[in-house]
Amino acid sequence: MTTLVWKRTTYSNGHQEHPAVCVCWNDVTAYLGRPYEGDPEQDECLVQGLLEFGAPAWVQDAAGWIDEHGWGLYRADRVGLDN
Repeated sequence: MTTLVWKRTTYSNGHQEHPAVCVCWNDVTAYLGRPYEGDPEQDECLVQGLLEFGAPAWVQDAAGWIDEHGWGLYRADRVGLDN
């Protein structure tokens, strides 16, 4: 497998911003070796890749989203915390 390229960002639910990480679709496909289909095994593979390539440990239990830009996870339990 190739390196999983990801970046830190924030996720907003419209009321609160949360720490987040995201992977653009091209990098998701390159890492998985095929397009993303919403398969839980693909999600698990991406989480393991994030951990292997330096993402914060909270990604293991994080909520997620997908949009036109890519696949992401956010730490919802950090509401009101600075870091």
